[in-house]
Parts: sequence; structure tokens; C-alpha cells
Amino acid sequence: MSRRRGAVRGARELALVARLFVLTAGQAAAWRTLPLYLAVGIVALVLFGGNGMDAATVTREAEQHLGSRLALLASWALAALPTARVWLGTPETFFVPPVPTSFETAPPGNLST
Repeated sequence: MSRRRGAVRGARELALVARLFVLTAGQAAAWRTLPLYLAVGIVALVLFGGNGMDAATVTREAEQHLGSRLALLASWALAALPTARVWLGTPETFFVPPVPTSFETAPPGNLST
């Protein structure tokens, strides 16, 4: 099997798993995290809208100061981890960890195979 064919197969499998997650655990995750994401969106509109900050300022600050980097990482974790917990904690998605994956179809950076 060529590398390209393996990548296409892996992308199809990943799309199928993503669709399965959305159909089973997506609604629970959406209800759990939607208020948080709406609040983040409102704050982002206030901070970045009009004559406010731009993304380059935030990334430059994070690049130069460890405290800013840690604050961004902590805020990202507070926003993302509840969603991941709901997605992986629903009974419909308990099948995911034992699914075997070949090395060719594993996503890049996944060394658990």
C-alpha cells in the first residue's frame, strides 16, 4: 500500500471516528461547554474588536514572557479539558481506547501504537 493511499484511508477513518463522536457525545459536550465558549467569544469581541488588541500583540507577549505563556496555557486547558472529559466519558465512547491502530493509519504524533 502506498503512503498516499494509507494517508487517505487514515483520514477516512479519522473522519468516521469524529462523526461518531459528534453523533454520540457531541450533544452532551455542547451543552456542557457552550456557555463557556460563548463567554470566551464575548470577551474576545471586546478585547479584539474595533481598536482593541490584535493577535500579534498577544502572541508576541506570550513569546517574550513565561507568565503570559503559562496564563494562555492554563486558560486553554480550562476551556478544552471539560469538553474532552465529556466526550471521552460518555458510555457511547468507551470503545475508543481499545481500538487497534496500525502504524500506517495512526495520526502524526501518536506514538501509542
